[in-house]
Amino acid sequence: SAHFSGTPILSGDDLLHSGHRNKLVTIERLEIAADEDVAAALNIAPGDLVTLRSGIRSFNGKPFAYQREHILLEVGRRTLATEQVESMLENFQRTSGVEIAELMQEASAVAANEDVAAKLDVAVGAPVLQIDWTGISVDGQPVLFARSRYRSDRYRHINRVPTQASRDLR
Repeated sequence: SAHFSGTPILSGDDLLHSGHRNKLVTIERLEIAADEDVAAALNIAPGDLVTLRSGIRSFNGKPFAYQREHILLEVGRRTLATEQVESMLENFQRTSGVEIAELMQEASAVAANEDVAAKLDVAVGAPVLQIDWTGISVDGQPVLFARSRYRSDRYRHINRVPTQASRDLR
């Protein structure tokens, strides 16, 4: 089967360009009430409205990731719902006018619920990799919370972490 290995990410610029070898198609854009996870990440109250953009990422025509991006409402209203983009983050920064200074990442293994199973064509309960990203703007405010779920048989998440020794070689 098609297997996409994440590009090693050393910087935010690397993340912006990590989608160049696969395709992300936006499937939904709407305003919804923030659940507990989204509210905590964005420092808002549960039930506050946020903009949700979701999409399916595929490689060689086969889906490997389902992404849901939650954005502070007023910022989200400025973003464009481009049908196909390489990077949700690049699209967010370009269309919202908000620059992300830092991304916090949290990864865990979870069981696919019915929605995720249908989007990724896996069984309900199948293990998927969940990666949450919180984008912090240059003024220190969380403005973006993205939750992506990946099929482990079609995706590997790779990070390369430079050490002091590697920096000394430059």
